[in-house]
Amino acid sequence: MADNWVFSRLVSSLSLEERQSLMRKLESASKLSKEPLYIDDGAAAAGLDLDVEFSWLPWYLRIFYTFLSFFTGKSPKKAYENRSVAALGKKINKKFPGLYNYQEGLLLPQFYNQIVSLKEAAHFFYSALETSVNRDRAAFFSFLGSLEIPEVHQRLQGEADPAVIVDKYPGASEAEWRQLAFRAMEDALSLITAEHRAAMYYNARSLYCLKELAVFPYDRLISSFGLHRQVLGESAYASQVKDLLESLGNILLSLKTVPQMALFESLFVFFLQRNSSKADFDMNREIRVFMARAEHSLSIIRDFNRLVPLVSIIRCASRDMTYVPKEISGGEDWFVIYRDYWKRQIEILCNEHLKDRRQQELHNSFRGLFDERGMAVLDDARTSFNPERLPLQGEYALAFLYTFCTSMFNTDINRILEPIVVDGEFIKDENRVEFIFSYNYLLALRDEIIKFEQGISSTGIYGERYVQARDDANLSPARQRRMKTIIDRVQQDLRDQVLQTREVIRNMVNLLRGLSGKGSSDKYQSLSNLAKFTGRDNLFSANLERVISQFQTAGSLLETIENL
Repeated sequence: MADNWVFSRLVSSLSLEERQSLMRKLESASKLSKEPLYIDDGAAAAGLDLDVEFSWLPWYLRIFYTFLSFFTGKSPKKAYENRSVAALGKKINKKFPGLYNYQEGLLLPQFYNQIVSLKEAAHFFYSALETSVNRDRAAFFSFLGSLEIPEVHQRLQGEADPAVIVDKYPGASEAEWRQLAFRAMEDALSLITAEHRAAMYYNARSLYCLKELAVFPYDRLISSFGLHRQVLGESAYASQVKDLLESLGNILLSLKTVPQMALFESLFVFFLQRNSSKADFDMNREIRVFMARAEHSLSIIRDFNRLVPLVSIIRCASRDMTYVPKEISGGEDWFVIYRDYWKRQIEILCNEHLKDRRQQELHNSFRGLFDERGMAVLDDARTSFNPERLPLQGEYALAFLYTFCTSMFNTDINRILEPIVVDGEFIKDENRVEFIFSYNYLLALRDEIIKFEQGISSTGIYGERYVQARDDANLSPARQRRMKTIIDRVQQDLRDQVLQTREVIRNMVNLLRGLSGKGSSDKYQSLSNLAKFTGRDNLFSANLERVISQFQTAGSLLETIENL
């Protein structure tokens, strides 16, 4: 997708010095508290060991619970657990009033308000993650790695660059410098120490936990609340949402500490890169706003954990004193993603270097074909100079055809073919129809390419819709589909134009061979008045041979461009 291309470019566009300067600005603008987000409460968090606890009871209490089991139909240990649940419920009511009604098993309005606040805090991280990690996780980890392991990043950008390797080993074959590039990548990755791995894993895990908190189904939990006669305000039966509460408890337990500043910087860069080109963009202001929102959201998470005894409520709701939350897994795959990103980047760089080399060879061929005249450029297609334009494959082929039309067909070739259109007498009518169609098609091709480029410009029918979809603040899958639909439609139009032109050029070569009387197929016959064109000096035949050669060269180059 187009966004991935933008993010990959973003990763390499900021220098290491710029990234470190941004880090210092974020740190100076931040008052981020290092206080833990989640504090284990010792034995309570560990859960109740019924066997041990029951064995420690005085003998007369064990007899009491055994006697009680005859009336309840439950084991003495279960009877003891039920009493423990009741005691815990009373403790919650006393210490955290307004959150949970143990007798009715109801989550109360104060709990509802806390969940709503937690949802609002998580929404900030959802927005930040949606514009960064969720759209290009690999590029995000690469950017994060440039902050946590800058020396490795520098080696990857420098020593593994195929252009650097080719300059160093000019005689190396394509296979050899590819192998050298990947070997340099592995050498750079080998510099990642255990300390580096721990830092990157900590960030990756924090990122995963933030993501899980952000995508938690708050609306599903909130919609379970309603009005009950015995409660003034919103309430819900805890037993009906127990699974949701357990899932939330696991996430909160896993997000124990405040993420590192490097993670916030990476989120910040990806979060705001869409607005950085605006005229009124103020980096320092945006930093202060972003960090203030981050601090506020983290404080809400911290307050929720401090003010809501979620583990105790779940134990009461499930009547299970052995319940303990479990840390979720996530972040362990950061190195695989990081390595695969750089492997893809080097592969892309290798292909681009090879493409540049072959393009240079093509340009040398173009100079011969177009008499030293330069190649045209489609200004409204994406290039390294115009990264915000529509991303297309095949624009180079269309630029070649435009150059062919303006520099050769509409001038030199047309002078040879136009007399045939006007005065040529075709032996076979189908040859005449095909020749006239091919001639008119090539004559109008320049205008068709101009019309296509106008369509993909920022004010054109496709370009305008693409810009609107790209800049849409709604980062939904529907927006991504709109962008893809536009790109696919334009890409298909371009592809159809190139393929049809290739077919027309091929047909024109066969037609001209036949018209000159040198064709090898019965399908194409010569002109009945060919002698009128050739005259005494046979200049027409020589010009026709030259035109045929030009068409053949153009068709061959067009095919090479497409393969490239």
